Amino acid sequence: MPFCWAPLVVVLDQAAAYESVGLGLLHGTVLNAAAFSWLLGGLVKVGGTSSPAAVAIFILFALVQGGRTALLAACVVASRRARLSAALVFPLALVATDFLYPYVFPWQTAIFTVPVPAWMQLAEFGGPLALSFWVGSVNALFAAAWMHGSGERSARLRCLVAGFALLAVVTFVGRYLIRSRSAEAAAAPTARVAVIQGNTGAKSLHAVDPIALYRDQTLKLLARDGSIDWIVWPETALPVPTLNANLRPTLRDYVFHDDSRGLGDTHISKPLLLGMVIEADGTERRGPQPALPRNALTNSAILSDTLGHIIGRYDKHELVPFGEQDALSSLPIVSDALRAVTRFSRGPRRAPIVFRGYTLGVSICYEDILRESFRESILDARPDLLVNITSDAWFAGSAAPDLHLALAILRAVEHRRYLLRATNTGISAAVAPTGEVVWRLPEDQVATGVVSVRYLRADTLYERWGDLPWTILVISGALVVAFRYLAGYAVDRSTSPRAPQAHSRRERRPRRT
Repeated sequence: MPFCWAPLVVVLDQAAAYESVGLGLLHGTVLNAAAFSWLLGGLVKVGGTSSPAAVAIFILFALVQGGRTALLAACVVASRRARLSAALVFPLALVATDFLYPYVFPWQTAIFTVPVPAWMQLAEFGGPLALSFWVGSVNALFAAAWMHGSGERSARLRCLVAGFALLAVVTFVGRYLIRSRSAEAAAAPTARVAVIQGNTGAKSLHAVDPIALYRDQTLKLLARDGSIDWIVWPETALPVPTLNANLRPTLRDYVFHDDSRGLGDTHISKPLLLGMVIEADGTERRGPQPALPRNALTNSAILSDTLGHIIGRYDKHELVPFGEQDALSSLPIVSDALRAVTRFSRGPRRAPIVFRGYTLGVSICYEDILRESFRESILDARPDLLVNITSDAWFAGSAAPDLHLALAILRAVEHRRYLLRATNTGISAAVAPTGEVVWRLPEDQVATGVVSVRYLRADTLYERWGDLPWTILVISGALVVAFRYLAGYAVDRSTSPRAPQAHSRRERRPRRT
């Protein structure tokens, strides 16, 4: 629930400084250990990590993530020293830590609002930090009601009324926005897209030819429904690296139609967007970006016609910490611990895919949970439809797919576009611009389906301004707290009792009259 912060605010307001920071670290570590418990099994079963190394990495991860709540507690302690109420400062401190803390896997307070679509609608105006500020304000008001003594019933009542009023206003406005944005989306052009979920998890890759499975499921679906506009397969549907120069023959002769299997005239007859691992060979062009070195691998999405001609390509830009090539996974201790992962090279950010007059904003894997990077890609591409291809096979059967979907849902609301997700093991889904999941496939099984999505382009305040308003607010708030802290420190020094001054060696005696 988003309103479970109030007890912590009360405790932080009353505890000593070191106790507050310690409680914050404990609170954050336990919360992250519970939320990311699936990471431990994924490291051992799929990542090839030894159990002791996996436990060490997991504990370190939980501590680093939990440090955010310790920083939040430190902000509350500073506010007390500045003679400001913890309840008054808490909303701003919650925004500041959500905004500034260097998460390994970023998940802001906004995720707690996802179960109630009406509460998410503020993200159109201020992104997830607007939801953090609202959640923090409601919790602060409830905490203030508790902190007022029994003799201050009127003040306690005012805080409670204000808290419930703020909750009611956001709920009412959110419901209005849902109706309004749904009506706008209903008038937009429609595309019927087939989503193929192969459930080719990490354990089954050696036993099943994933392309044969995906092709077979696609052909069966096309036989039942010929009105499909295009098809999407998930991330690394073709996991074996393909040389850049061999892309077209591979797509034409192996993906769309495999003559070697004697399939006759069975041929995928619709354009296909699929995830592939592409190996650079010096022949690719990346516009203004420098060419990749030979043998470099990219985690890519390819949109191709039925003859293997490349309509568009997107190479993943934001790489997963620990799992893909970046500063963290380059460290020897991390590289040795994660033996089963693949190292990728970053692709260029500016890579929109234009198809039949519409622009597809493609993202791969956890790129759909990085709000600022995602916003920059929206500004670059100006897409009409958001498409995310993902493989959460590492964490199938755990809470990870639900957490990933919940974080991705916020992107649809922030930019008021449809978000189509095609995943390997789940959760494949379509998210409306209101954040409502309007279609989904079952998890952890081979599944196919056709969903109608709409090409819709919006211009939200968050898309235009990003986190700039919150940057100004956080800096202003920090300056106010610092000024009051220093002013209070000066007052304390001036009013504190002074030590008696030492007498001179020769004490003055009273003169004789």
